[in-house]
Amino acid sequence: MKLLSNAVVNSQLSSLVLAHNKITEEVVKQLSNAVVNSQLSRLNLSGNYITDEVVKQLSNAVVNSQLSRLNLNFNNIDDEGVKLLSNAVVNSQLSSLNLCGNHGITFEAEEQIKQANPNCEVIF
Repeated sequence: MKLLSNAVVNSQLSSLVLAHNKITEEVVKQLSNAVVNSQLSRLNLSGNYITDEVVKQLSNAVVNSQLSRLNLNFNNIDDEGVKLLSNAVVNSQLSSLNLCGNHGITFEAEEQIKQANPNCEVIF
């Protein structure tokens, strides 16, 4: 993963799809640091068993990067992760956040993140 992180930072990639790769928390930490220093505008991490603990790492990347689209569908995110993402979305450039298929998210959490940044389309 370190090679991929270095490649992301040193490239002109605008989109990266890492769906269905069983990404670990350590990998997300490295990737999050790389995203902050990259030109990525789209990141797809769907189907990677991402938990709220991993979302902590991603939240920093969301705030401090050029990401406009983030796909986190079909992971293991629940209300705690949505709360972290809500705080990040407020100060981000995100225009689209896909959280579809994360069955631990309640209606209240859905409403919270939708209100965090009305300019960001949040998909459930």
